[in-house]
Amino acid sequence: MGRLGEHERAKDRPSRGRHGESRVVSRRHRGHLGPDELGRGPTGTTIRTGQVRVARDIVAEASYLPWRASAARHGLASSISLPLLEDGVAFGALMVYAPEPEAFGDVETELLVELADDLAFGIRSCANDPSEIGSPLPWINRRSP
Repeated sequence: MGRLGEHERAKDRPSRGRHGESRVVSRRHRGHLGPDELGRGPTGTTIRTGQVRVARDIVAEASYLPWRASAARHGLASSISLPLLEDGVAFGALMVYAPEPEAFGDVETELLVELADDLAFGIRSCANDPSEIGSPLPWINRRSP
């Protein structure tokens, strides 16, 4: 299951995209970027730091405590949070979940980092020139060329 979140100054942000069997989790999940326990989870930390975060076992991962019960209900055992970067600063994060622990090793992480970089490039390109896809993306801050 995957989820796409965006960075904005507001503390709570809804997911902007989702795919997979556990779609109910992402519809209910709201990313949190505040300084409290919710903001120190994988998504908030990735957006604030611009670094990849891997939770090899959600049950054992301390930062997952607020979401552990929900993840267990939906059969999610591991996750990876990947920054979507522009000029080295994260403007969002791509979350990918797996039903088994230890799902994201070095090879998987390397491939998913490349995917996140490609996704970020596509989002930035569309935000700078929405005519390329035929409609604007209002959830991305447009920047002057």
